[in-house]
Amino acid sequence: MSESEAQVEKYLHKCIEEFGGITRKWVSPQHSGVPDRILFHPNRCPFFIEVKRKRKLPKPHQWREIMRLQKMGAVAGYLAGVEEVDIFMKAYENNEFAAEEWLRRTISENIPENILNEIS
Repeated sequence: MSESEAQVEKYLHKCIEEFGGITRKWVSPQHSGVPDRILFHPNRCPFFIEVKRKRKLPKPHQWREIMRLQKMGAVAGYLAGVEEVDIFMKAYENNEFAAEEWLRRTISENIPENILNEIS
């Protein structure tokens, strides 16, 4: 059975804390679609992460918000499942640029074309 989104989010939180960082839940009552978590680490820039269950993709309004944040210069992306959290953490522990590149590549491989056309 696949892990729930809450379990993936809790796992990401645990991994970031073990690496010496913190996460914060991001809730924006006036604006739906913001990523679930903001990751902070003393030696890294903040990362905005939408958390999904394994093999699930962000919903259209979540894709739009991820792309809006990226256009503003933020590092934003999504992680789907604990396996992706593990891959991300290996890159993040190595350096923030490797983690950012991995997130961007994941987005470019999975973003629906209609969303991409809409935000271009």
